[in-house]
Amino acid sequence: MVITDFKYFNRIKWQYLVLDEAQAIKSSSSQRWKMLLEFRCRNRLLLSGTPIQNSMAELWSLLHFVMPTLFDSHDEFNDWFSKDIESSAETKSQVDESKSNDHDFNIFLKK
Repeated sequence: MVITDFKYFNRIKWQYLVLDEAQAIKSSSSQRWKMLLEFRCRNRLLLSGTPIQNSMAELWSLLHFVMPTLFDSHDEFNDWFSKDIESSAETKSQVDESKSNDHDFNIFLKK
């Protein structure tokens, strides 16, 4: 609906833009994301029941949509956050592997 009626909706200066099913704009290269970003509005709210799928690009896309002046640069966003998040995920993966190996070892000893 937004894409087909964009020229009409975009004429209005909106007080609120509430977008349900926000996962539909998780890609900053999508036509829908770009069009919705052009809307003049004072406040933006995204609603979604779908979790972010471990992608910093998706997270940036949603945060930039809500607060474009704060999260204006994807590269800067990656510099700020991705290293800590990725290293945390890597550490958790190593810990999980270690636990799994310990469990396998304990089973072997019990036999």
